[in-house]
Amino acid sequence: MRERFDHQLEKMHSELVEMMAISEKMMSLTLLELKNPGNHTMIEVSPLYETIEELKKKVEARCLKLLLQQQPVARDLRRISSTLEMITDFDRIGEQILNINGMLDKTIPSDSFAYTSLFDLTQVTQKALTLSVQAYIREDVAMAEEMVAYDDVVDKAFKTMKKSLIKTMKLEDDETKEEEILDLLLIAKYFEKIADHSANAARWLIFLVTGEREGT
Repeated sequence: MRERFDHQLEKMHSELVEMMAISEKMMSLTLLELKNPGNHTMIEVSPLYETIEELKKKVEARCLKLLLQQQPVARDLRRISSTLEMITDFDRIGEQILNINGMLDKTIPSDSFAYTSLFDLTQVTQKALTLSVQAYIREDVAMAEEMVAYDDVVDKAFKTMKKSLIKTMKLEDDETKEEEILDLLLIAKYFEKIADHSANAARWLIFLVTGEREGT
């Protein structure tokens, strides 16, 4: 019985890691689009997000089955409950990346200054996501704590960009450019949210390992 239970836990773990890997791939494709506009990565990103949604449903069903059919000990219960939280975070990360690509594909011209303006924010956001994923794979509490602290770096990058864009918009007379700036602000907010969800997943990893939940 325990062997079967451990096998299900391992499958649950593998499916979560797969969700994380797909999220990282979606992020890499997005950064590629920002560096080389016009690739229309939405075509590639959309089916990847569909896979994330399918995996989320699969993991949810597996977790609930384990809770109903077994009597998990404290460590197992923490793993199941933290997994349920983390799949939600990574589903939302995938959704934010999908939204970003939708805007890049339809509303932001390929010659827009938006692509260069976003560079710093995208770099720190990608690092945040990578730290969160690696912390989980290694079950590394120190790395997870580093990621939670690093979220402040992303917040600072977002605020700096927001301030700069608002200043630019006040000086802009072209309505088209003003709309472009507003779209850019929304995209920047999506990147900030990706880091927020990455930090939240890191907090759940800390809970999984230590039994203590870091403050949000």
